[in-house]
Amino acid sequence: MKKSILAALVLVGAATAHAETTPTTNPNISTPLSTPVKGSLCVMIDTPPSDLPYKVVKRIKIAKGTYGSVTDLYPRLHETAQKYHADAIIHYSASQRFGFWPWRFVRPVIAGTAIQWKSPSAANCRLANGQEL
Repeated sequence: MKKSILAALVLVGAATAHAETTPTTNPNISTPLSTPVKGSLCVMIDTPPSDLPYKVVKRIKIAKGTYGSVTDLYPRLHETAQKYHADAIIHYSASQRFGFWPWRFVRPVIAGTAIQWKSPSAANCRLANGQEL
């Protein structure tokens, strides 16, 4: 009985670990990204002031399957923003969060809302108190 329960837990753990593992790019290895990253991306914790109109494109969440730094996810954040033609990310949150097995896996996660400026300008990020990545 104990062996069958242990075997079931091992199978569930192996399937879960495989399901949460996502490919990432390693900044130490010089391999080209699937789409080249152009320019910088504006990120901000809050919403922009009302005098800077924008359109919400999509809510995004990028995570790594296991250990690592949030900075490892920046190339994927840029790729996702380019995919949705986003100019900035608002409600930006980057942190280490617990995975499925909280006592074992802590993983980096970036979340936010991708937006497009209604009147694009290079100064929008500075005016909105954002930070360029």
